[in-house]
Amino acid sequence: LKQLTEKAAERLRSKSFYATHIAIGIKPMNYERSIHRDIHITESQHTADFLKAVETMWVDAYRHSPSLKPLRVSVALSGLVEGRHHQMDMFAPKTNESLLKAVDNINQRFGRGTLNFGHLASTSQPKTDKIAFQRVPSLYEVMNER
Repeated sequence: LKQLTEKAAERLRSKSFYATHIAIGIKPMNYERSIHRDIHITESQHTADFLKAVETMWVDAYRHSPSLKPLRVSVALSGLVEGRHHQMDMFAPKTNESLLKAVDNINQRFGRGTLNFGHLASTSQPKTDKIAFQRVPSLYEVMNER
Protein backbone atom coordinates (compact mmCIF):
# COMPACT_ATOMS: atom_id res chain seq x y z
CA LEU A 1 0.00 0.00 0.00
CA LYS A 2 2.80 2.38 0.82
CA GLN A 3 4.48 1.96 -2.56
CA LEU A 4 1.16 2.36 -4.36
CA THR A 5 0.44 5.50 -2.35
CA GLU A 6 3.86 6.95 -3.11
CA LYS A 7 3.41 6.25 -6.83
CA ALA A 8 -0.10 7.74 -6.87
CA ALA A 9 1.14 10.91 -5.16
CA GLU A 10 4.02 11.17 -7.62
CA ARG A 11 1.63 10.86 -10.58
CA LEU A 12 -0.73 13.40 -9.04
CA ARG A 13 2.09 15.94 -8.71
CA SER A 14 3.34 15.25 -12.24
CA LYS A 15 -0.09 16.26 -13.58
CA SER A 16 -0.36 19.29 -11.22
CA PHE A 17 -3.42 18.01 -9.38
CA TYR A 18 -4.41 17.94 -5.73
CA ALA A 19 -6.66 15.28 -4.17
CA THR A 20 -9.35 15.70 -1.52
CA HIS A 21 -10.27 12.05 -1.09
CA ILE A 22 -8.31 8.81 -0.76
CA ALA A 23 -9.60 5.24 -0.73
CA ILE A 24 -8.02 1.82 -0.24
CA GLY A 25 -9.27 -1.61 -1.21
CA ILE A 26 -8.07 -4.91 0.23
CA LYS A 27 -8.89 -8.33 -1.21
CA PRO A 28 -8.13 -10.99 1.44
CA MET A 29 -6.39 -14.27 0.54
CA ASN A 30 -9.16 -16.40 2.03
CA TYR A 31 -11.71 -14.99 -0.45
CA GLU A 32 -13.70 -13.13 2.17
CA ARG A 33 -15.49 -9.99 1.06
CA SER A 34 -13.21 -7.21 -0.07
CA ILE A 35 -12.59 -4.43 2.41
CA HIS A 36 -12.92 -0.81 1.34
CA ARG A 37 -12.09 2.28 3.36
CA ASP A 38 -12.08 5.91 2.33
CA ILE A 39 -11.38 9.23 3.95
CA HIS A 40 -11.74 12.90 3.09
CA ILE A 41 -8.56 14.96 3.38
CA THR A 42 -7.60 18.60 2.94
CA GLU A 43 -6.53 19.36 -0.65
CA SER A 44 -3.07 17.87 -0.92
CA GLN A 45 -0.48 16.39 -3.21
CA HIS A 46 1.95 15.59 -0.40
CA THR A 47 2.96 11.95 0.00
CA ALA A 48 3.11 12.22 3.80
CA ASP A 49 -0.55 13.34 3.96
CA PHE A 50 -1.63 10.37 1.85
CA LEU A 51 0.50 7.91 3.83
CA LYS A 52 -1.01 9.14 7.08
CA ALA A 53 -4.53 8.65 5.69
CA VAL A 54 -3.68 5.18 4.31
CA GLU A 55 -2.21 4.13 7.65
CA THR A 56 -5.37 5.28 9.46
CA MET A 57 -7.56 3.27 7.08
CA TRP A 58 -5.29 0.21 7.24
CA VAL A 59 -5.38 0.19 11.06
CA ASP A 60 -9.18 0.45 10.95
CA ALA A 61 -9.47 -2.41 8.44
CA TYR A 62 -7.09 -4.58 10.45
CA ARG A 63 -8.95 -3.85 13.69
CA HIS A 64 -12.14 -5.27 12.14
CA SER A 65 -10.32 -8.25 10.56
CA PRO A 66 -7.31 -9.14 12.74
CA SER A 67 -6.46 -12.24 10.67
CA LEU A 68 -6.32 -10.18 7.47
CA LYS A 69 -3.82 -11.46 4.89
CA PRO A 70 -4.07 -9.33 1.76
CA LEU A 71 -3.98 -10.90 -1.68
CA ARG A 72 -4.52 -7.65 -3.54
CA VAL A 73 -4.55 -4.00 -2.49
CA SER A 74 -5.49 -0.79 -4.24
CA VAL A 75 -5.22 2.94 -3.64
CA ALA A 76 -7.36 5.57 -5.36
CA LEU A 77 -7.09 9.34 -5.14
CA SER A 78 -10.17 11.33 -6.11
CA GLY A 79 -11.82 14.67 -5.63
CA LEU A 80 -9.12 16.03 -7.91
CA VAL A 81 -8.48 19.77 -8.11
CA GLU A 82 -6.30 21.30 -10.82
CA GLY A 83 -3.26 23.10 -9.50
CA ARG A 84 -4.46 26.45 -10.88
CA HIS A 85 -7.68 26.08 -8.83
CA HIS A 86 -5.96 24.91 -5.64
CA GLN A 87 -7.12 26.83 -2.58
CA MET A 88 -4.47 27.09 0.11
CA ASP A 89 -5.57 26.10 3.62
CA MET A 90 -4.49 28.88 5.95
CA PHE A 91 -4.57 26.54 8.97
CA ALA A 92 -2.65 23.62 7.47
CA PRO A 93 1.09 23.35 8.05
CA LYS A 94 3.10 24.72 5.15
CA THR A 95 4.47 22.11 2.75
CA ASN A 96 7.60 22.59 0.72
CA GLU A 97 6.44 22.13 -2.88
CA SER A 98 9.96 22.55 -4.26
CA LEU A 99 11.19 19.70 -2.03
CA LEU A 100 8.48 17.39 -3.40
CA LYS A 101 9.42 18.36 -6.94
CA ALA A 102 13.13 17.74 -6.23
CA VAL A 103 12.40 14.26 -4.79
CA ASP A 104 10.28 13.41 -7.84
CA ASN A 105 12.99 14.65 -10.24
CA ILE A 106 15.75 12.66 -8.51
CA ASN A 107 13.62 9.51 -8.44
CA GLN A 108 12.75 9.96 -12.11
CA ARG A 109 16.40 10.41 -13.06
CA PHE A 110 18.01 7.74 -10.85
CA GLY A 111 15.13 5.29 -10.39
CA ARG A 112 12.11 5.06 -8.12
CA GLY A 113 13.05 4.67 -4.48
CA THR A 114 16.38 6.50 -4.72
CA LEU A 115 14.88 9.04 -2.34
CA ASN A 116 11.79 8.31 -0.31
CA PHE A 117 9.91 9.59 2.68
CA GLY A 118 10.77 8.63 6.25
CA HIS A 119 7.51 6.72 6.54
CA LEU A 120 8.71 4.41 3.78
CA ALA A 121 12.39 4.13 4.63
CA SER A 122 11.89 2.62 8.07
CA THR A 123 9.14 0.12 7.30
CA SER A 124 9.31 -0.99 3.70
CA GLN A 125 11.17 -3.70 1.86
CA PRO A 126 13.86 -2.79 -0.66
CA LYS A 127 12.47 -0.91 -3.63
CA THR A 128 13.31 -3.78 -5.99
CA ASP A 129 9.81 -5.18 -5.42
CA LYS A 130 7.49 -4.42 -8.30
CA ILE A 131 3.94 -3.23 -7.83
CA ALA A 132 0.81 -4.10 -9.74
CA PHE A 133 0.88 -1.44 -12.43
CA GLN A 134 4.41 -2.52 -13.36
CA ARG A 135 4.25 -6.30 -12.90
CA VAL A 136 1.67 -8.70 -11.49
CA PRO A 137 3.28 -11.16 -9.03
CA SER A 138 2.66 -14.89 -9.47
CA LEU A 139 0.57 -16.82 -6.97
CA TYR A 140 3.79 -18.57 -5.89
CA GLU A 141 5.41 -15.23 -4.99
CA VAL A 142 2.34 -14.08 -3.06
CA MET A 143 2.08 -17.34 -1.10
CA ASN A 144 5.80 -17.36 -0.23
CA GLU A 145 5.80 -13.80 1.14
CA ARG A 146 4.10 -15.00 4.31
